[in-house]
Order: sequence, then structure tokens, then C-alpha cells
Amino acid sequence: MNQTQAFTPLAESAEQAPETALLLATAQGDAESFTELSRLVEPLIYGAALQILKNPDDARDVAQDVLLQIWKKAPEYRAELGKPRTWIAVLARNRAIDRLRYFQRRAAARDQIEQEVYAERVETNDAGEEAQLSERRQIVRNAVMDLPREQREAIFLAYYHGLTQTSIAERTSTPLGTVKSRIRYGIRRLQSATLGRI
Repeated sequence: MNQTQAFTPLAESAEQAPETALLLATAQGDAESFTELSRLVEPLIYGAALQILKNPDDARDVAQDVLLQIWKKAPEYRAELGKPRTWIAVLARNRAIDRLRYFQRRAAARDQIEQEVYAERVETNDAGEEAQLSERRQIVRNAVMDLPREQREAIFLAYYHGLTQTSIAERTSTPLGTVKSRIRYGIRRLQSATLGRI
């Protein structure tokens, strides 16, 4: 190896992993390189996501999210810190874990929101009333999922995470008045959607 070769780690990296050159070109805004890189790494991303989420549809959604992340974050990649596939696998794993946690929070939030919409619950051992209570819970859960995304997010943060409206505004970069309106209208929509049904 001559002296010039010794100081061209990019060439060596490209030999070891074609993704390196493609990722570095993507960082420069090269759309064709990004398309080729996506073709090469999408199976890796999908596999990593599927291992965590256990659901093909969710894994596909994560794969699309991660590909978009790669396009946006490619300038942050540093070849000297590791191979592209390692960096991409970390992005995939983190995104999949975030999505899994979101599903877990959503399930818990549904139970929290039920208490706001249907506060007058009566404890009972009667099987018929227990069945009615289960049906009521499902009605509320469906109503929550029908809320516009912004209202649903604000309600989740308030009722599950226990965040104040000011904290929600800061976290979501949304004006405080907008957050208050989303929560207020979200609860009203839930009450309207479930009126006479629970």
C-alpha cells in the first residue's frame, strides 16, 4: 500500500462496505445514492424492527421512518466511528423501541382517559354489569382512537404522562393556548362520541 492509499480510509471503507460511499454521498444530497442505499439496507432495518415489534405492518412503518431519518441524518454519520450498517441498525432499533413504547403508553392512556369520560363507575360483582362495563370501556377506547392525532397526543401526554399543559406546549413546540384547546376539544369529542352509549 502506498502512502496515498494509507491516507484514504474512504476508499478502504467503500471496499469493505459499499454503503459507506452511498451514505456519504447521501449526506451531500445525492438522491440516487440514497435510493440505492435504501435498497441495500431496507431488509436490515425491517428485520431489526420486526424482531422488536413482532408485527410486519409495524416493522414496515418503522422501516419507512428510518429511511427518512437516514436521508435527514446522513450528514451526522462519521465513518471513523463505525460501519454504516451499525449506525443504521441503531437507528432502526431506537425507532422500533420508541414505537413499542408508544403502543404501551397508548394502551395505558386509554384506561386513564376512561376515568375522565366515564367517572361514575360502580364496583359490582354482577356478571351482567361487568359485561356492560367492559363494553363501555371498548366504546371509550374506540372514541379515543378516532380523535385527531393532535388532540389524542395532547390527551395522552396530559393523562398518561401527567404533564402540565405548559410542559406539553414545550415538549411539542406548540403554543400553550393551542394545547389547552386540543385537550378541551378532545375531551368534549370523547364525551359527545360516547353520550348515551356508556
